[in-house]
Formats: sequence, C-alpha cells, structure tokens
Amino acid sequence: MNGLTKVGALVGAFVCQCKVERSGFEAVDGTKDLAHLGILPDRLFFVGTSKTISVGCAGTLFLGINDSEADDNSGGFNVTVTEP
Repeated sequence: MNGLTKVGALVGAFVCQCKVERSGFEAVDGTKDLAHLGILPDRLFFVGTSKTISVGCAGTLFLGINDSEADDNSGGFNVTVTEP
C-alpha cells in the first residue's frame, strides 16, 4: 500500500507557481472535469509521520486528508515547511 489508498492519511501535492497562476487552475482532481486545470493524481504523495521533498521552483504545497466521510473526523496534523 503506497499510503494514498489509506483512509485518513495526510497527502500532499506540490504545484509550481506557473501552473497555479494559469487561468482555470483549481486545487481539485484534474481528472474529474471539475476544473480546466487541476492536480493530477500522479502528483500526490503520502506524507505519513514524516516526509521530505525538494522542489526546483516556487509554488504551492497543497495538503489534504484522504477521506470521503468528513463527518466523523477529529484530531489534526502539524506541518513544518523550511527552505534550504
């Protein structure tokens, strides 16, 4: 299991600023015809208890919970973003 199928898991996607600023971009699944431009599933990564990523451009880090039943949720996550 890569973590992306685990319900309640913290997942993320980094999107370069040039794409975020394009007309029609929305932070939704780009395969579901919900937006002209969105986040493609292959860009998602499992965060888990620790995750380090390196990026080569300015952009936006999107974080979310892999969960379709938000009514029973509780708790939280702490996230730290640093620059080199």
